[in-house]
Amino acid sequence: GFPFLGRHWKTARRNLALAYPEEPEGRREALLRESVRSLIRSGLELFRVRGGEDPLAYLDGWEGLDGPRRAQDGKRGVLHVTAHLGNWELLVLIYARLGFSPQALRQDLKDPRFDAILDEFHSTHGVGLIRRGAGPLPAFRVLARGGVLGILADMDTDVESARGPFFGRKVRAPLGPVVLARRTGAALIPAFLVRKPAGGHELRIGPEIPLDHLDDQAAAEAYTSAIEKEIRRA
Repeated sequence: GFPFLGRHWKTARRNLALAYPEEPEGRREALLRESVRSLIRSGLELFRVRGGEDPLAYLDGWEGLDGPRRAQDGKRGVLHVTAHLGNWELLVLIYARLGFSPQALRQDLKDPRFDAILDEFHSTHGVGLIRRGAGPLPAFRVLARGGVLGILADMDTDVESARGPFFGRKVRAPLGPVVLARRTGAALIPAFLVRKPAGGHELRIGPEIPLDHLDDQAAAEAYTSAIEKEIRRA
C-alpha cells in the first residue's frame, strides 16, 4: 500500500518530526510505516466484519466503560469525541454490539460507491448516521433524547474552533462537540479503540470532561489533550 499514499508520506514525515523531535529519524520512519500497516489492517478487518465476523471478536479488553453507562442510566446523552487512531470505524460497530445504539457523525467520502457501502454496513450493524453539513439539529435531537453520538474531532475543518496546544504546537479544535454537549446536558467523554501490539483492540474510554467547571475553550483543550495522550500511549 505504500506507493499509493503519494504526498501523504511527506506530510506524515513532517508531522512526526514536529511531534517527536527527540526521536531519531529511523524511529519516526518505523512509526510511520507501522501506522500505514495498521490502516491497511483496519480496512481488512472491516471487510471481514462485512463478511459476517462479529465485531466483538476483535475486542481484547476495555477500560472506563462505567462512565458512559452511568450517563445512560441517568437518562443523559453521551457525546464521544474520538480520533483517527486505531480502527475508528470498528469502534462504533463494537459500541453498537455493547448495546449503546450509537449514531456517528460522518463526512461524505469522495467516491459515492464507498459511501453506499459504508451506509449499508453501518445500518446492518445498528449504527445510525448523521451527515456533516446537515446542521446541528439532528445531532442535538440524538443527545437531547439521551442517545449516543460519536464525533471524529481531530481534524481542522471549516467550523467554529478553539486554538489550543497539541504536541507542542497550537492547532484548531472544533467547538461543536463542546457546545452540543453543554446545550443538551450530555456527557462529553473521549473514547478510542486502540490496536494492541500483540493483536486485538482495546476500548479506552476517558473520564467525562467537566463542562460545569470549564469554558468552551478549556473544554476543547481538554479533549484535544485526551487525544494527544492516547496517541502517545499508542
